Amino acid sequence: MERVVFDTNAYRYLIKDLSFDELDNYMAGIREKEKKNNLEASISPIVIQELLAHVANRNGSSLFQKSLNAIKAMYLHCLDNGFSRMLARPEMLVARYIFGLSSEKKVQTSNAYYEIVNGLAKSPTNEMFDRFADNLKRNKEFVECAERIYAESFLNTLKYYDPEMENWTVFADDQSKRKKLLNNIRSDKFSLILARDYIEPLFEYYALEHPGLVKPDEDQWILFCDKFVTNFPEYIALYKSVYENIINSKFNMFEKDRSNFWWDTQLMLNVGDHKIQNDKLYFVTSDKAMLKVGRETNANLSILTFDEYIDYLG
Repeated sequence: MERVVFDTNAYRYLIKDLSFDELDNYMAGIREKEKKNNLEASISPIVIQELLAHVANRNGSSLFQKSLNAIKAMYLHCLDNGFSRMLARPEMLVARYIFGLSSEKKVQTSNAYYEIVNGLAKSPTNEMFDRFADNLKRNKEFVECAERIYAESFLNTLKYYDPEMENWTVFADDQSKRKKLLNNIRSDKFSLILARDYIEPLFEYYALEHPGLVKPDEDQWILFCDKFVTNFPEYIALYKSVYENIINSKFNMFEKDRSNFWWDTQLMLNVGDHKIQNDKLYFVTSDKAMLKVGRETNANLSILTFDEYIDYLG
């Protein structure tokens, strides 16, 4: 058996212009084709979070309905029949692999997502939305906070190198310094910095659930960072590509959709030469940056565009 994971936009492509009621037969056909190809779909909680954030406000917008339809398609693809094929959250995957730690709170959060998706996919009534209103609001607030912190992290890092930076223009009048910074971003040393920025706060979070846990010393941190960079190169490469885009193109990470890169970098932790219970994992996305980074980073990576995947299914 082989596994396949879709990103958020892949589900939006999958449903095309189908109505909510038309999805049952359509997704049954997709599942049948996957079965013939010895494939089984799994879902990332990151995708669930993003889709739920778009249905928190019932404003009747086209994005609301498209996201609701995508939630149903995702449910029929991965979560129906009382059996959830939900992946561990990316940070759970990293914490288990790097530190050997688990989080019961994270498991409970994933279970709560399953309950919401199950309810909205089966019966998206006003009563059902009211039932989950508080959880949907908290999820949306978390998403907005995560996107803001993500954007701020780039701003703060770049201002560290260029304190006079304005309007996301780095070293506006000094091309040589800008080139030097780009070389620094591309360095192995910066990869280790990105790794430490991810895993140290993760350790601190998990330490709250594991009283008495001894904080790693500097030698251990070096080993942990090396391990992260070696095993999650796709995450590192995509993060670096965002830095390069900012430096070269001066784009504002607080502008609409720019902070959505946060979703992509999180999903990249599920992308790579990974397996789930010894099953090979395919990742489906049509995001150009993710495809470019994925294919350049790992020769064994199975990353496909949506069209490539549909053609593969026949």
